[in-house]
Amino acid sequence: MPTATPEPDLPSVTGSGLGDAVIAAVEAGVASEAELAAAVSVAPQTSGGGFTYDGEGRLLVTVLIDPAAGDPATLIRPHAVLEAALDPIPGAMAWVAPAHLDELAATAGVTSVIPALAPIHASGHRSRPARPLTATPDAPAPEALAPEVPTSDAPTAASTTSCAPVPIEADGPLDSAEARARFGVDGTGVTIGVISDSFHSTEYPTSWDDDVAAGALPGPGNPCGRTTPVTVVAHTRTATDEGRAMAQLVHGVAPGATLLFADSGNTEFEMADHIRKLAEAGADIIVDDITYLTEAYYQRGFISQAIEQVQADYGVLYLTSAGNSNGVGDRGASTGVPVSSWQTAHYREMPCPAWVTQGATGAALPAGSDCLDFDPDPAGQQAYDVLQLKGHSGTVDVLPVASIGEPVGGLTTSYELHLYESCTTQPRLIRAIPSLGGELASGQLLYPGLAGAATLDLGSEVCLVIVRTAFEAGSHPAVFLEFLRGGDAIAERQFLGDRRPGDAATDRVGATVFGHAGDGSALGVAATDWQDPAYMASYSAVGPGTLLFDTVDVDTFDAAPRLPMPLQVSSPSITAVDGVRTTFYGENDGEDYRFYGTSAAAPLAAAVAALGKEFAPGLTGQELGDALASTARGTAAGGPENPYAEAGFADEFVLGAGLVSATRLIESFTDPVEAPTAPTGLRLAAVTDASLAFSWGQVAHAAGLTVELYDGEIAEDNQLEAVGLDVTATSYRAEGLDPNHEYSLLVTAVGETGDAATAQLAVYTLATAPSDLAVDHTGERALSVSWREDSAPDHYLVRVVPVVAGAITNSDDAPPVPEAEAAGCIVPVELESGSTRFTCNGLIADTPYAITVEAINDADQASSATVQARTTSATQAPHSGAHPDALPNATPGETPLAVSGGASLTRWYLGGAGLLVLGAGVIVFARRRARKNTPDEPASGDATSAKPGSNSR
Repeated sequence: MPTATPEPDLPSVTGSGLGDAVIAAVEAGVASEAELAAAVSVAPQTSGGGFTYDGEGRLLVTVLIDPAAGDPATLIRPHAVLEAALDPIPGAMAWVAPAHLDELAATAGVTSVIPALAPIHASGHRSRPARPLTATPDAPAPEALAPEVPTSDAPTAASTTSCAPVPIEADGPLDSAEARARFGVDGTGVTIGVISDSFHSTEYPTSWDDDVAAGALPGPGNPCGRTTPVTVVAHTRTATDEGRAMAQLVHGVAPGATLLFADSGNTEFEMADHIRKLAEAGADIIVDDITYLTEAYYQRGFISQAIEQVQADYGVLYLTSAGNSNGVGDRGASTGVPVSSWQTAHYREMPCPAWVTQGATGAALPAGSDCLDFDPDPAGQQAYDVLQLKGHSGTVDVLPVASIGEPVGGLTTSYELHLYESCTTQPRLIRAIPSLGGELASGQLLYPGLAGAATLDLGSEVCLVIVRTAFEAGSHPAVFLEFLRGGDAIAERQFLGDRRPGDAATDRVGATVFGHAGDGSALGVAATDWQDPAYMASYSAVGPGTLLFDTVDVDTFDAAPRLPMPLQVSSPSITAVDGVRTTFYGENDGEDYRFYGTSAAAPLAAAVAALGKEFAPGLTGQELGDALASTARGTAAGGPENPYAEAGFADEFVLGAGLVSATRLIESFTDPVEAPTAPTGLRLAAVTDASLAFSWGQVAHAAGLTVELYDGEIAEDNQLEAVGLDVTATSYRAEGLDPNHEYSLLVTAVGETGDAATAQLAVYTLATAPSDLAVDHTGERALSVSWREDSAPDHYLVRVVPVVAGAITNSDDAPPVPEAEAAGCIVPVELESGSTRFTCNGLIADTPYAITVEAINDADQASSATVQARTTSATQAPHSGAHPDALPNATPGETPLAVSGGASLTRWYLGGAGLLVLGAGVIVFARRRARKNTPDEPASGDATSAKPGSNSR
């Protein structure tokens, strides 16, 4: 096939009159059509949007034919050279001399002749508004869109045999390395088709063979054993091999995936055909970075129809780059606002300014032409929008595109975009661009779009005018206008719309998703830099998209019906990273080639999807796409932040569902692993002055338990011991502890995936019970005791309780006695720490009593000792025991009273106090002192409600 090259600066007219316009351009300064072809061949191919010529100056066109008219080749042959038939579309691609365009269009049976516009690629190069006119020491030459050839001392990818000639820098932010390691996936068994400009057109700085030898692509000789080569399904264009760079990115993340490639073709119809061929070749996932200027904005067109077909018939997941067309203002009300586009829901007509006199062909505007009122205020009118450009010197190449709110094949309007230098009373016309298909009278109208390039001076004021040259009376279609390239040169625009996106707006600015990237047929992929994925790339296109009509009918080309109401499409759908290395493509900093743009993000998202598809091969493309979006990281989950929220752009119009994650994607396909439950009911089951016993309920969904004991509060330096227990364990005992000391216990249930749930409890050991408790003195109405303090309690409580019918009673159980004789020590008496003796007066003569001394710890828990003694009768002399610290009021000659218990093994039960006195008569027990003015507390505390030492008696 002849080499395809775009036209740089010819009049952007198509259909009727195109041949005359091209001939006029030739006659004006080019000697022949052959010289014209040579001139256009030097234009940068990735600029896109230009007409496509061959080496003999013939123009590539799409010829649509009435199916009943006969063989396409027979109809075309007299006027053009047939290139290929369009299947299943009735028509053909052909090369025609511009002088013969009108003859071909007038042929019986030919319904439309449409010059091919070169597609736009979501180029990996950053958008750069400022470009000096010439190279100077202070202003370097414009960076080439094609990668530069490295100097002789720069290493090439082919010089290494490493399995990874460049780092796979997307692995971190997209969780793909973790997914490959955890789930054992690498894309094996999944086939990915890539659509871009070309695959094997360039040899420098690396060739296809070099990339295979280095390990950047699979094929025979790949050093990593990935020997299945990329299959090239269709390759009709010569370009920059951006498609090979995309394939490198896919291979880095999903090295086991099988790769297919097809170029974008030269028309929408050819790309649609390539989409079908990739699906027929077995593609599970297809990804492209293509925009055709002939795509509609308000309708799903021919490419979208093919995407929907392969999704329905083959279960394909289809992804596409969202585009690099966003531009953000930095002046006045436009500061921080996406300003690359403008749209209105209804055309508002008004008379054109006096200085709008000629159309795109140079002739006077047709009678009845009108202009669009850009001012949404009903009280005002203005037939132009005013743009202020950034910078001070140099130029910027812009590519404005537009679409009218009418269906493909059902147009009633022809229109033009005029760009003027400033908005004075006599502005200079920079460029006039007509709608695709020419005038209504030609019968050539198929597309509702408009596209054409222009060069603007930086720092200047630009005036935009939209002119209707033919239309139906009373028609007020929607209008969309954006700068697909160069919009980031806009510092400020006059009209910013009257509502924010998502509201019932008349006019809106900022939405730049276009064609199948914005109509919901594919998953549009936005871009954020791999080194700082929190922030969206400033050039990444934003949404939403808007649909007014049903999908185009490729069988009849009849106008599709209008939808019941406008459909707002949330696009982009997801985000992936860009700025990663390749062996040859992208911006070169002297050492590395870095691939920027949504055309880098899209294949990386496709590779993540391939890892998920391998793990769950039964998923349809729709199911896989839904999972890819539902598991993406939004802002709240650590994904990118939305820089345009204050300007009214919701997250779903900027970053979609968020940054794709391979691990989260695959985890969504596994049976959910429930997180362990925290140990419930953690409580102090038993306590002494040297030990603590804990218990808790059985945990669920845990793989193990860990118990940690801390001296005081829980802190790393305070840990005393840590032990692992079986998951069924529900208790733990600690020994050898200090009396009246605070300890903390942390019980952790650990899940299968490392998740943990904890419960904790702070408690005190008991103070050591008073030892050597003995009766020192007995009298008719008094008893005295003494003891030794072995550990410092917070305080003591002493009570003296009568013993009735063999049982020790509490104050509530005591027998009725005269009020005067009820005095004594039935109500506990509090003594300070350090006390070692106590006398209780006012008792009843000849009555047995139990004297209990409680050592109270800092948590109001008690350990105690008890002795029994009887007061003397009225005739009995008082007695002092042999205790060396006998009370000073002891009377010589009194008879000592033996301590209760001893060898008799008499049992004494202290009613509600829970005291059991056995044998030697000194029993240590634990209780919680009743608080004043509070009800009794539960029998035991737990980890959620109890304070330290909350055990009740």
